[in-house]
Amino acid sequence: MLRPIFSSPGMLLASMLACLALDLQATAEEIPYRRAASMAEAVERIEELGGTVRYLAAEQEWLEVDLQFAGAKLRDEHLKYLQLLENVDTLRLKQSSITDRGLSRLKKITTLRRLFLDQTAITDNGLKYLAALPRLEYLSLYGTSVSDQGLQQLATLTTLRQLFVGKSGVTEEGVATLQAALTDVRILPDRGADRERAEAFLATARTLLTDAEQQLATAEKEFNDLNPRKDELKKDQEATKKSSDEAKVNADKLKKQSDEAAQRVEEAQKQAQLAAQQASDKPGDEQLQLTLKEKLADQAAAEKSALEAAAAADQAKQQAEAAKAKADAANSLSTRVAKVAEIHGQAQKVLAGAKLRLQYAERELQQAN
Repeated sequence: MLRPIFSSPGMLLASMLACLALDLQATAEEIPYRRAASMAEAVERIEELGGTVRYLAAEQEWLEVDLQFAGAKLRDEHLKYLQLLENVDTLRLKQSSITDRGLSRLKKITTLRRLFLDQTAITDNGLKYLAALPRLEYLSLYGTSVSDQGLQQLATLTTLRQLFVGKSGVTEEGVATLQAALTDVRILPDRGADRERAEAFLATARTLLTDAEQQLATAEKEFNDLNPRKDELKKDQEATKKSSDEAKVNADKLKKQSDEAAQRVEEAQKQAQLAAQQASDKPGDEQLQLTLKEKLADQAAAEKSALEAAAAADQAKQQAEAAKAKADAANSLSTRVAKVAEIHGQAQKVLAGAKLRLQYAERELQQAN
């Protein structure tokens, strides 16, 4: 058996699509309308068309009729079957072949609450039949050719709560006119509201982009200033830490010497007080008078030495504190330079995200307009 040879994947795909089209044509073979005498027969006819009839809830009261997969097999006359069904709540006719004539069959379905007419051939003329439906809350006209003129025929549908008019001939003015008549209905898309949201989004995106550019400029300047000096700053960190440690050791040493000098002053004062008491008891004893003079001299010398030691200790403490502050600053700068590359990279990513957000915002505003 000879097999076809395809010179490219594209030819293979084209052949597959052609076969699929032939299959769809065969599937869409016309099924003529046949009168039904009962609800059961009406359901059977609907199922022959590829539709389904099902209850919306377990109570088995309200029906949903789904004919969106009937496609080209569905004719306007077939909608007569619906008149034999009780409590039809939802009707799906998306992408079917119904026309305005078919909509005239629906005006007797007074229980209808949700109606899907997406991508059908209905026009403004057919909408007049829907204005008589007393329970209609949801209506989708997405992808149809209805315009503002037809939309105004729905102005008496006070029960309507949701209306979809995307990809249709309806304009922003038409939506506003109907919205003024039916204040409780939500009409989607609402181009005015969508444009306001898009403009607000664009304004925010521009602000975020400006902020991101400023943040990157700051991060880039710091990166360019510090990153080339990272080795130098590391050495400075080590050197200032060493100086700080040495200054602290020296300050601690001089503090200890100052404390010892203060203790010697206390001891010299005690000895001088004792010598003074003994000399007072024996004023004629020349040796005690001589001893008193020596002790007072020792006290004066100890006090002078203690003052010098305290001054040296204070100076060393100040030097140690200054060295520590310098070491802390060098450590902070060295630590900062270790993070500056990461901060710079993050700022670049933030800026890229802000630019992308601005592109989305501009595209959204174009679509809203």
